Amino acid sequence: MSWRATLALCLITGTLLWVAYRDVITEDPNAGWSKVLEEQRPTPPAQGIERLVRFNSRNVTKITIQRDGSTVESQRTAYGWTGTTNPRAVEEFLDAIALLAVILRIEENPQPEAIQAYGLADGLGLIELHLEDERIRILLGQQNPSATGIYARVEGSNDVILTGAVALWEIEKVVNLLAPATPTEN
Repeated sequence: MSWRATLALCLITGTLLWVAYRDVITEDPNAGWSKVLEEQRPTPPAQGIERLVRFNSRNVTKITIQRDGSTVESQRTAYGWTGTTNPRAVEEFLDAIALLAVILRIEENPQPEAIQAYGLADGLGLIELHLEDERIRILLGQQNPSATGIYARVEGSNDVILTGAVALWEIEKVVNLLAPATPTEN
């Protein structure tokens, strides 16, 4: 690029910055260049997010997780969670599961072939949460093609739902912390 083109580019850039600065000063006379260059945008509200399941993680009394042919369990006691040296990780797991969102309702009342295609016939994992007055069961299937989500079904609903793949990561963390309770048959 020639020096003339560089000079023209600098003049155009300077003019655009001056116009932006002038507009900001017109709106707020106390504003400076930092507002022009570093303006923070507000974070969009999380309203309208549909959660996969709704529960208060503090009301969960027992967790059962089935994954890769084994079952792990942990029970809440007055002193924390049984079967682990890191009870905080179990609390974090519950908080993560409570935050799982319904990304997309894939299919309502799917045929058995569709259930098989999503990996929900056998299921790659099962999360069972025992609360004081109810039980929540989440069946996890295969990951979607981009591996950003996982197909799931919640007991009591026939819908196939796409939720965040973070569910698998959270299961792996907790399964590695808890001692296997019993092997399951495939």
